[in-house]
Amino acid sequence: MLGSNVSVAFTQESEEATSVKPVTITLSEAKELIARTEAGAKQENLLGVIMPNGKRLKDCTGEDLGQLGQAMQELGFRLGVD
Repeated sequence: MLGSNVSVAFTQESEEATSVKPVTITLSEAKELIARTEAGAKQENLLGVIMPNGKRLKDCTGEDLGQLGQAMQELGFRLGVD
C-alpha cells in the first residue's frame, strides 16, 4: 500500500512540473541582470538584487532560480558562449 501512495505523489509532482511555463531571457535582460548583480555585490546586498521575474533574489524560490539558470544557459548556447 505504501508503494502506491509514493507513486501517486511522484505522479502529481510530475504533472505540476510540466504545467510550468518555460522562462526565456533576452541578451539585454541578461546584461542588465549581470550589471545589477555586480552592483549588488559591490554594495554587499546580493539578496536585494531584482531578478528578471520582478522578485528580489531573497524572495525567489529554488524553482525560480533554476528556471532563470536554465534560461541563461540556453541563451549562452544560442550565442555560442561556453
